[in-house]
Amino acid sequence: MRYQTIQVKARESGKKIGEGDLPIAISRSGKDTVSLAASATSVQGAVRKSGVGGIMELVEEGGESHLGMLKELQWHPVSRKLQHASFQEVKRNQEVNTTVPIVIVGEPAAVADRTGQFLKNSDSIEMHAKVSALPDHVTIDVSSMQVGDVLTAGAIPLPDGCRAANPDSVICSVTQPTVVEIETPTAETDALGEAASEGAEGEEPGAEGASE
Repeated sequence: MRYQTIQVKARESGKKIGEGDLPIAISRSGKDTVSLAASATSVQGAVRKSGVGGIMELVEEGGESHLGMLKELQWHPVSRKLQHASFQEVKRNQEVNTTVPIVIVGEPAAVADRTGQFLKNSDSIEMHAKVSALPDHVTIDVSSMQVGDVLTAGAIPLPDGCRAANPDSVICSVTQPTVVEIETPTAETDALGEAASEGAEGEEPGAEGASE
C-alpha cells in the first residue's frame, strides 16, 4: 500500500509552532506520545484522500518515519480552522480496522438512458487486514447494476487477507429516478391569475386603510 505521506518536524510540547503549521500527536503503545508539527495544508490534503481512520506515513526531517492511523481532528468551533490532529501508531504486520478509498468505474445502463438514478453512499470502505496487506484503493465496476440493485461492502471483492469490517454497510445503489411534478396551468387558473392582476392594477396607491 502506498500511504499518504506528510512531511513533519519535531515539536516541543507546549511551545508555539510556526505560522501555517498544525500540531500533531502520535500515541504509541507502551511508549511516550510523539509530538510533531506539519503544514496544515498538507495534512488537509492527505485527509481528503484517506479520511479519518486512514493510515498515513509521517516522515520527519531526519529521515525517521511513523505509520499512523488518523484517530481525530480538532476544529475551532467558530472559525472551523483545523487545530490539531491525533494519530495512533501502527506496525506493518499489525491487524487493523481502517478505511480505504473507493474508485467507481463504469455506468449502469439505466443511468445512461435516465431510467435509473445512481446513489453513492460512501467514498471509502472500512476493512480489516494487516497493514501490509491493505490496498491503495478498491475499484468497483458498477456497469452491470440495474434499478433496484444495492451493493454492500460484503459483496465487494477484496484482496487476499482483507475483509469488510461492516459487510452490511451500503456503498451504492441504483434507484428509480426522482420525478418532480410541475403543475400545468389550466384555463381556470389563467383566468384567476388575470383577475388578480387586474384588481391590483385598479387599486390606487395608499388607498387601502386611508381615512376620510
